[in-house]
Amino acid sequence: MKLLLLVCTLLFACSAYAQTGIFYDHTYRGEGITVFEGKDLSGDTSRTVYLYTYGAEVCETFIQNSVVEVEVTATATAVCPNSFFPPFNPLCDPVVVIETVTEAVPTQSFDEFCTLNGQRWFVGTDKVLKEDGASIGTLYTAKGIDFPKCMLSEEPFEEDINICGDVTEVGDYILRPTKEGGYEMWIQSEDKSDPAFNQRYNFADQLR
Repeated sequence: MKLLLLVCTLLFACSAYAQTGIFYDHTYRGEGITVFEGKDLSGDTSRTVYLYTYGAEVCETFIQNSVVEVEVTATATAVCPNSFFPPFNPLCDPVVVIETVTEAVPTQSFDEFCTLNGQRWFVGTDKVLKEDGASIGTLYTAKGIDFPKCMLSEEPFEEDINICGDVTEVGDYILRPTKEGGYEMWIQSEDKSDPAFNQRYNFADQLR
């Protein structure tokens, strides 16, 4: 009986993820998608896509040692001793001496240099349309929350679950298979400055 259950499980896994694959553009290294397809409880085919690309801000701090010249002013006052004997006048007048010298003092400055070279990934899960095999939906990204301790979920019946990621919508996407194999992808976003959005991707090569 256990063997039968194992065989059924393996058959379901093979059929559910038969079109799983990693696709990329050979003219643009370091970027691609991982696609999972499977049947949901209603019998419809759903597709999960992970897009990994670059564009996250990465900053480096540089320490620069230098020497600056500063002026140091020293003030000294010479006070005559009191006279206890006639004519009760001091033998000299108080003298104030002011001297300014220039000294070389070592110092450090901190400069920050930022680029968009950080790696990041996006994820979306939606049904596969029967008309053309495309999947259309919302693409998401996430960032950690108090990792590794995370935060307790506020959802009902999830009091013992830690939420480690803050999920954010980044835009709408369409993922469409091509006749030659692979996928075309488009992400529509309000953020016009992000290089990952509002452009056409062509992931025609499959990693084998």
